[in-house]
Amino acid sequence: MKNIPLTCIFALFMGAPACNADNVPKSFTQEPQAVPVSHNATDNQPAVSTTSSGTVRSTSLGSGLKEGMTYADFHKALLAQGWTPLADKQCKANVVGGDYKTLCATHPDSTCKACEVVPELSSCGSGGVCLTRFHNERKSQNLEVGTYGDTDDWSINGGQSRILVTGWTVTPAASH
Repeated sequence: MKNIPLTCIFALFMGAPACNADNVPKSFTQEPQAVPVSHNATDNQPAVSTTSSGTVRSTSLGSGLKEGMTYADFHKALLAQGWTPLADKQCKANVVGGDYKTLCATHPDSTCKACEVVPELSSCGSGGVCLTRFHNERKSQNLEVGTYGDTDDWSINGGQSRILVTGWTVTPAASH
């Protein structure tokens, strides 16, 4: 079975074809750029992706991080390991919608504040599916984390939270 990166799954869910025919995000298809490495709920080991040139990459986020854990607990562990939130300039448009300026001016509810409360938030779809992003300078890696659940629970740790991690993708950071 082919490993499909979270970026592709999320883009397809949102109705945008962001991946090529081999399910590789278009932003990663130029050699020698990175091959996404995903970890998903079907196994407990990181999945390995291979480029057309045969390059194989694999990584782990460390012990204790797993699918199904609350986002707040996952977030806390990531920060302790040196990951930092990676802000998305299009967050409000991606989360609230294209007319977010008007909507947020007239209805400044928690949805409009989500990008400020959760700086790593990149986008959310209907039904509580969201994508967050992080960067680790020391490892020179970027991380995309998929979540599902009640977005009001971003900061609730433990069993009381209703937002859970569904999987993640680690890629080398782009060189400048």
